[in-house]
Amino acid sequence: MESFCPTLKTVAASREGRKMNLSSGPSSLEQRPTVVLVGFTSICVGSGTEQFLLNIARNAPTDRYRVTVVQTDYAPSRRWSDQYVADSMKGVELVTFRSSRGSLDPDRLLSLASRSLTMYLVTALAQPLLRSSAARRSRGRNPEAVRAIESADLVYLIRNDDRDWLDVDPRRTVIVGSTHCDDLSGGLLAFESLPARKFLSAIYARVRRGWSDRRGKINAYHVTQAVYWRDRLKRTDLDRFIPLGVDSARFAPGPPRSGGDRVRFLFVGGLEPSKGFDRLLEAWRRVKSTRAELHVVGFGSLRGPAGQLARADPRVHYHGVLAPESLTEMYRSCDIFLFPSRYETLGLVVLEALSSGLYVVASTAVRGVFDDFRAAGYLEYTDMSAAHLTVRLEELASRPPPLDDARRQALHQLLAANYDWKRVTGDLFSWFDRLLQGSRTPA
Repeated sequence: MESFCPTLKTVAASREGRKMNLSSGPSSLEQRPTVVLVGFTSICVGSGTEQFLLNIARNAPTDRYRVTVVQTDYAPSRRWSDQYVADSMKGVELVTFRSSRGSLDPDRLLSLASRSLTMYLVTALAQPLLRSSAARRSRGRNPEAVRAIESADLVYLIRNDDRDWLDVDPRRTVIVGSTHCDDLSGGLLAFESLPARKFLSAIYARVRRGWSDRRGKINAYHVTQAVYWRDRLKRTDLDRFIPLGVDSARFAPGPPRSGGDRVRFLFVGGLEPSKGFDRLLEAWRRVKSTRAELHVVGFGSLRGPAGQLARADPRVHYHGVLAPESLTEMYRSCDIFLFPSRYETLGLVVLEALSSGLYVVASTAVRGVFDDFRAAGYLEYTDMSAAHLTVRLEELASRPPPLDDARRQALHQLLAANYDWKRVTGDLFSWFDRLLQGSRTPA
């Protein structure tokens, strides 16, 4: 375990700056309010959650805020090197929190629940009890870390269920929740055929809120997708819709391409049923076109079948987990990005693919999330049943979408202007300013 005591003591020192008027700015660095971003895996993992944390940390206004990122010791895979993380975290404190998160990995629970209604009910009933038990153990193993985090001015939770081990003073700390959670997105209710889905979703959300609110009520939600803001979130004017971002300098189209006889499809993400990877494998086994080529990047419980298919079919290439530079080149070398997810709250890989100039075929399960790109002709929503996906893959292999180099560059400019992490981070901290000012304004 890392020694994080010196780091955490500096977090507690920010208490003295709580009474300042943020609109006039702090008078010294020691008066900066503290923002703590709480993740649920190791920062080196490289999934969407960690990309969010690293990019927010890289672009955070550290001249006005003390920023601390809390990671746990759970790392199912490792994409990023220590040097890459260190470069991204300059000026930001990194705290390691020892936990039992491994047994409560959201993708693992979601994969279990999506297999059948019975498994869903068992998982939904057991999850609060498991999390409560893990929370008690975590608090006991990390007393100094807990005290330091709870002394922050604002705590941002990637997963709102991490409230289970917080016990903050609402007069002192603002709690911000995210879309990446159970009580906004429907959580375990993430597969298409569940009977009484809306009814069970409402019951589950109510139970989760009641359970977690014992530890600290979330004051405001950061909603990252318009569909949640429009259709599912009915709260106060404190909540904000701020879309997620992309590193547009890193994810950009490559040099103009010469015509080729292959259409290169790409999947990047967790190799899990929740990400729809199982039905992509099933569909690909039926694809007969010799023009189609599939590249798979990721790690998960279905990596075995992915490797077997790659060994049996020369059109399939399984790359495992790629370093950042290699992933950038992989995007640039492909034509069509496949996003068969059954459920998604972040979807950063879609923005990466679009920024790299790829055409995107997304699951109808995420309809409403990327509508602007669909309207512009850069993305389509497709039924991801194996039979339908097989037909669509064959069609795309024989008639690829007309995305020439000029349109690729135009797509990249659209992402750079509206979704770059610099803009997203600025909007997020401007919202934090308002939340902190409101928390210090007498009723």
